[in-house]
Amino acid sequence: MKVLFISSIFTIAVREKPLASYEEIYLGISYISSYLKKHGYETDLLVLKSNESFQKTKLAACNYIRDYNPGLIAFTAVSLEFDWIKKIA
Repeated sequence: MKVLFISSIFTIAVREKPLASYEEIYLGISYISSYLKKHGYETDLLVLKSNESFQKTKLAACNYIRDYNPGLIAFTAVSLEFDWIKKIA
């Protein structure tokens, strides 16, 4: 089964590599993803840019989800971005 993690960040340098440094790595997602991969699951991470227009971001997320076709989607957010990621979900 495929599992897609969706998170957000205010600024993304490049969509192919949204996290600029190791300090921005989501450790919780990394631990869960590692465990799932060890047990035969396929995982991916979609990082959304929260300062883009909501409609543009929603469309990008929908297209990514359609293409990846996950069996499970897991959302995560820091408290300041919770309402935004909740709307995306």
